[in-house]
Amino acid sequence: MALFKTKLFVGPILFFQVLFAAMFPKIPVIETFGSTGCGACRAFYAAMDTLYPPYLDSLAAVIFIAGESPDSVYYDRIGYYGLFYDISGIPWTALDGTDEDHHIASNVIDNAMSIARTEPLSPIGFELLFYNHDSIALEIYTDSVSYSGDWRIVGLLLRDSIDVGDMIVQRVCMNMMTPDTGEAITIEVGTPSLWSGIYEIPPGDDPLLYSAIFFLKIPHEPTIVNAYHTGMQPREPYDFELIQYKHRWLVKSGQIFDTQIELINWGLEDDIYHLALSVEMPPGWECYFDFSGDPTNIDIPLPAFADTTFNIVFVAVSYTHLT
Repeated sequence: MALFKTKLFVGPILFFQVLFAAMFPKIPVIETFGSTGCGACRAFYAAMDTLYPPYLDSLAAVIFIAGESPDSVYYDRIGYYGLFYDISGIPWTALDGTDEDHHIASNVIDNAMSIARTEPLSPIGFELLFYNHDSIALEIYTDSVSYSGDWRIVGLLLRDSIDVGDMIVQRVCMNMMTPDTGEAITIEVGTPSLWSGIYEIPPGDDPLLYSAIFFLKIPHEPTIVNAYHTGMQPREPYDFELIQYKHRWLVKSGQIFDTQIELINWGLEDDIYHLALSVEMPPGWECYFDFSGDPTNIDIPLPAFADTTFNIVFVAVSYTHLT
């Protein structure tokens, strides 16, 4: 019988904790500058109207037209790019702030989609919080130390269609919500950064025809790291609904069960919210609230961008199910 001697190696045991970081869609930005009297520009506009729509959820595209876009918007924005690039003619296009020069529309789309495919996610991004007839609020967030620090946010207001005589041009920039160089913003890891601004739609025009593009750029550089685009349909001040989803728990005798209601004001101004609370519970239960006044009918003042949480405590007196 053969005897085998074995050695048992005892080493350190490693425990790995998995951390989940927030990621956002990477949205490349196409900015094109032209005029109505430029034949090459008109060909670019027409091609973009055909090529861009299938990529609406993947790319952000905007056209600046001299004579249609306000002069302060057109010349300030192209003038800003002129600080970094030799812009010798139009149409001139920037992709994520990089010079695409006179590339034809199909090449620009291909280059943008190449970015979207190779970099589908970004560690920094946006979430829309609030908008009404003339104001909008965003949250910018990152879990990445590399992306924390000082940035500049640029906000553009687009009209979905402009009649320029013998053609309709889509996604034309009609205003800016920030300076052409962007508005300074500091972003800290794990802490949402709030930005709010005002946009102006011409009186009598249809808000449904407008959308917005926001993007983050590196200070003192044209480079864009991520973007966000959204419609600008107004929301009324009270068009929200609080829903408590029903769950089932086995609650033991004398057990305390806590729940919460949180109200958040994403508006740009202080507001008053009305809370109407209805409570149904088994016989013999006790219910406690941590706020004063009649909990079934109370007005709650909330400053802009503030929140408040109400604690509701139930005490079960016997074995029962809470539904």
